Amino acid sequence: MRYFLLLLFTTACFPQNAKVTAYRAFSESIKEPCSIVTLIKIQEYGMVFTAESNDLNLINKLHKIKKNSNKWKKETFSCGMDHRLVIHNMFVIEVGNKTDTIFTTKNNYSIVVPNKKIQFIDKNQELNKALTDDMKAFFGRDFYKEMIRTNIQILDSIYPDKIIYKGRPFNEVIIDSIISFRSTFGIPTEWDKNDNEKYLFYEEIMTDHNDLKVELPTNDILYFTADRICIGDSESLLLQKYPNSTKHQRPYSTRYEEIKNNYFYELKIRDIKYILVFSIKDKKIDGMGIYNTF
Repeated sequence: MRYFLLLLFTTACFPQNAKVTAYRAFSESIKEPCSIVTLIKIQEYGMVFTAESNDLNLINKLHKIKKNSNKWKKETFSCGMDHRLVIHNMFVIEVGNKTDTIFTTKNNYSIVVPNKKIQFIDKNQELNKALTDDMKAFFGRDFYKEMIRTNIQILDSIYPDKIIYKGRPFNEVIIDSIISFRSTFGIPTEWDKNDNEKYLFYEEIMTDHNDLKVELPTNDILYFTADRICIGDSESLLLQKYPNSTKHQRPYSTRYEEIKNNYFYELKIRDIKYILVFSIKDKKIDGMGIYNTF
């Protein structure tokens, strides 16, 4: 009976909808604002990255760490004269209808109590040690440096005649206007009046930047290939053929759970101002697209 009661107690404390969400500032060199909370409120894409976990052991440890942190060495907390970002990270713990928050500085060095302007130094790195492997990997990634590397990396290239749709290479189609592309490859059922040219192939539809949708016949997607690579092929083919372009993954999202499994690579298309994009999901090519670079 004692063990049965213990099980009920544990379940009651941590219901199935328990979750912790970690927030990280994209760059630690941001001078304003002082807290990641302001960055979250601004809602500017790419400024804050997140990771989630339903690990009950982690949630329990975080609760205990916050409760016991007032026994650690205490120091005053302020933004400083240059208003440098100080609260880099935030943990939001949700258990049932209750929410708790932990604010931390760079590398989770200390736990901050903003309204009291104090911080407790985590000299034994208890918080970092409590993290799950996924959370440790999340805090171990330098998203800012990754962005810098992808912006300066050298891309591999592909000739237009290597990109084939319905047996026709793209260099035979004058890709200088969206109208010529539509007249060659299909009539859109939905489109927005915009000159931006972006042609994406996913499953059995083709879309552009503003929800242009062209219905393709069943299995027609198989006729869209690039260097004999098509949607559904393994990512490993790209790694072998295009080592420069695949050196760094370009994320579609700021959610760590999606970043791990959903990203894209870019190739230059020679002689024309377009790039070819391979979308990757779960280690397979999930989509291909052509973008102008004007």
